[in-house]
Amino acid sequence: ENGREKNVVLWQSGTSYLYYFIHGWLYRENCYQCKYASEHRPADITLGDYWGIEKQHPEYLDDASGWNESKGISVIIANTPKGKQFIEQARNSIDLKSSSFEKASYANGQLRHPCEKGKRDEILELYARQGWDALEKRFVKKTGLRKHSSRIKSFIPRKLKRWLKSRM
Repeated sequence: ENGREKNVVLWQSGTSYLYYFIHGWLYRENCYQCKYASEHRPADITLGDYWGIEKQHPEYLDDASGWNESKGISVIIANTPKGKQFIEQARNSIDLKSSSFEKASYANGQLRHPCEKGKRDEILELYARQGWDALEKRFVKKTGLRKHSSRIKSFIPRKLKRWLKSRM
């Protein structure tokens, strides 16, 4: 609004829906057998979130780069020669840096294999019997104080987080 960018922060344990979704417990049934959740994809390019970039490429996140992982970093993967050509043509329009499939897929399992069903059946059964309120109660019971700790972590400056992560 008024030419200013809105800052939206989501954290995994901030909402029950996001918690269940991030765990893969709310996906469609066919997602658990997806033949495209692998390195071999028929599309020319794959677009997604670069989960774990702070560990795979900390050099890309220095202050001079202007990249901010807390706002999200995308990954573009060329799966075909046509995809590679498209990315090369877009190079002057977007800020690109090189990576490898191994690094990009390290923290993004969907690029290597379908997600696991986990507690999907349990979650859907509870929802069918008792509705979303029951799922919300389950979420609060399971996350406990972690719900609050992850929100607190969202306010820690990224430079401090990066410094702390580099010490671990």
